[in-house]
Amino acid sequence: MIDAKSIEKFATCIGFKFNQEGSQPSMVIVGERHETIERCCQELLIKKLRPEYVLIETLHALSSDPESDCIKFREGAITDENDLEELRYFEKNADNYYRQMSKKYNIKLIGCDLSLGERNRFIEDLGINTWGMNPLTIDDLRIDDARENKMGNIVFNYSGSSSKPVIAIIGNWHARKDSKIHEKLKENIEYICIWSEKAVDEVKERKKRNRRSKVN
Repeated sequence: MIDAKSIEKFATCIGFKFNQEGSQPSMVIVGERHETIERCCQELLIKKLRPEYVLIETLHALSSDPESDCIKFREGAITDENDLEELRYFEKNADNYYRQMSKKYNIKLIGCDLSLGERNRFIEDLGINTWGMNPLTIDDLRIDDARENKMGNIVFNYSGSSSKPVIAIIGNWHARKDSKIHEKLKENIEYICIWSEKAVDEVKERKKRNRRSKVN
């Protein structure tokens, strides 16, 4: 069982918002800016909770097992050549931060976002012209919704997979109060979410600017 009070204190110390769903949470969702400076705080939380699984948005559809030191695709993921390229990169870089963290704390890391193949296929279905663009940088609320639905499903599926707490590390934008993730989770599991509201506001403003530039 997670000591919610200690997580709330932790969130307050780093300037994060805190929200608890249910009286006996088994999971903590942590927002991040995807910056390396945040890793120290995340590792403090991992040391405290000693999870078996840590779900990470930025791993997309990859997973890491410390016992076998094996990098592979998440079960059921639909992948393409971009995912294979990402897999090969992680296989070649044994000193990669995530692989080292997996070994250091003996935790299984699971990517909890759309695979690159799934994302590209979704973008194609929307009819978005990606010529000369990195698909990962395309800003579209429909893509956000698809990603959050995927994250919510993966988080839900792993919520009861261990007797230990589960941690999910996702972007602050996806951890915000009106994220699709919470629509999936609120009625099904008990959990805590901590996130930076300042970072959410910054993303919101950026999205507004992007929409205005498209109109103009």
